[in-house]
Amino acid sequence: VAFLPGGEYLASASADGEIKLWDVLSVTEVAALKVWPAGVLTSVAVSADGALAAAGVDDGRIALFDLEKRKPLGVIRGHKD
Repeated sequence: VAFLPGGEYLASASADGEIKLWDVLSVTEVAALKVWPAGVLTSVAVSADGALAAAGVDDGRIALFDLEKRKPLGVIRGHKD
């Protein structure tokens, strides 16, 4: 999990292949961003400005997401760790 700047939102990586964005105060899911092709997300990190997220996928890919537009940006392949 990773907090977005300001602490109002939290990003979580999930086994169903989604980064979920949560409103911390209301404890509700506000968005779900799906990695494609599907894979189990094992970690998530958010940029310092809260605009981007990177998620580790169990097959070695890194999925990139635009959090402001709430859409996937692409996948980096070949990660070995």
